[in-house]
Amino acid sequence: MGCLVGSIAAMHRVLLLLAALAVGCSGISANYDYDTDADFSRLRQYSWHTRKDEGELTDIDRKRIREAAAAELGARGFAFNETAPDFRVAMHGGTKTRVRVTDSGYRYGPGPWWGGHGVDVYQYEEGTLILDVVDAKSNELIWRGTATGVVNPNATPEQKEKQIREAVTKMLANFPPK
Repeated sequence: MGCLVGSIAAMHRVLLLLAALAVGCSGISANYDYDTDADFSRLRQYSWHTRKDEGELTDIDRKRIREAAAAELGARGFAFNETAPDFRVAMHGGTKTRVRVTDSGYRYGPGPWWGGHGVDVYQYEEGTLILDVVDAKSNELIWRGTATGVVNPNATPEQKEKQIREAVTKMLANFPPK
């Protein structure tokens, strides 16, 4: 009987952990900031700003980001122009290991844990993608979008592409600022 109660308690903790992961860490959050003095109404054409350091992005992810951004910018009426852009878009990103602690307030099982607190600790990777809009004439940052979400190291290429599209869409929903 003790093994059965212990197994049920362990299974319950795993289910709580999965529920907390699904609710607390799922989805992508996006934020933005911009120069309130910048004239966004004059922006029509863009190009990519090449950087030596784009963080931990792979060539495949850079391609996915460019494609997603091109679709979003195109839908907003911006055209790609490598030679005479009004603004340049720079990208960078990376991951950070995070730790999440959940105190359920109770614990199942016989022994000294009965009625005590159940604390679960787990690690996950959080990814951040940043898109910067730089004025082509002044070379100054005029807008920055940031998207953050949980990175699944076992994601398929299709899942990675979908997550990048979602991140870029959420970020650029606020570009240009209204």
